[in-house]
Amino acid sequence: MKNYRKFGFYGMILSLSLLAFSCKKATISDAEYTTIEADNLQKYLLSHHITVSPTSSGLYYLPTDTGNGIKPIISDVIIFTYSLRLENDSVIATNIDSVAKRHNLFTEGLFYIPFEYRLKWWFTGMQEGFQLMHESGKASFILPSQLAYGKNGYPSLNVPAFTTIIVDVELIKVIHDPVAYEKTQMDKFVTDSIPAGKVNEVLDSGVYHIIDTAGTGALPVNSNVVDVIYSASLLNGMVVTGKTPYSYTLGATSIIAGFDQGIRRMKKGEYAWVIIPYSQGFGEQAAYPINLPPFTTLVYYIHVVNIR
Repeated sequence: MKNYRKFGFYGMILSLSLLAFSCKKATISDAEYTTIEADNLQKYLLSHHITVSPTSSGLYYLPTDTGNGIKPIISDVIIFTYSLRLENDSVIATNIDSVAKRHNLFTEGLFYIPFEYRLKWWFTGMQEGFQLMHESGKASFILPSQLAYGKNGYPSLNVPAFTTIIVDVELIKVIHDPVAYEKTQMDKFVTDSIPAGKVNEVLDSGVYHIIDTAGTGALPVNSNVVDVIYSASLLNGMVVTGKTPYSYTLGATSIIAGFDQGIRRMKKGEYAWVIIPYSQGFGEQAAYPINLPPFTTLVYYIHVVNIR
């Protein structure tokens, strides 16, 4: 389980844990910085011919496609794409492949895919903006610093203190029940990607164990060392790690629950798909240090080489 290919986009994602120190000079007060930011924002609005009024919080909401789906509420999970700009219109972060390449942000080995995220995890400006949108809609949010990164900025993204940001978003999907949604996606993957007629076992935990080639002998038990070769991907087919040899001792080696559950259903020589829902994998949060995104469903293809 070691050779995961890093996603890295959670170094790009709009962090909720802003621990950086303020970039402001000691000789300039917060009030003066606020005035400077307000002046810069007015210049931006004027130069871009933006005449809409802000909301009571200060958010400027600029829809470009109203969408035709439901609106999210604060407890929902949303799937979305985004690009983050500064007031000079330079894009400094995105999860869109083509945008990353166009703005020289693309890093080989990272995955540029829509994020699945709980709306309540966002800072206030993003929460408010998304709740104004409909599913399948597109919009831009102009977020003064008090709605975004505040007086500390976000140095790792080169966002200075007291900086207004512009976020271009597409709200792809609103999810009320992420468990039920994931189950639907897992079933669709099995229908579309697994050959018909394979033995399909769904464990009580929600883990899928689908035998490709049957093995022989007894199932492994605690203290057995299991030698496997596995690969892992996302439901969309993106490869997380290629063929990787791995050995671990059942009951003694720390491993994600779903992987362990799948292995315990496999015999020596067996080839199988083990599909692991996020609840039995890395959960709702991003998985560090491997940087898998929140709500990741993993598809393992495993060969049990030996049980000893």
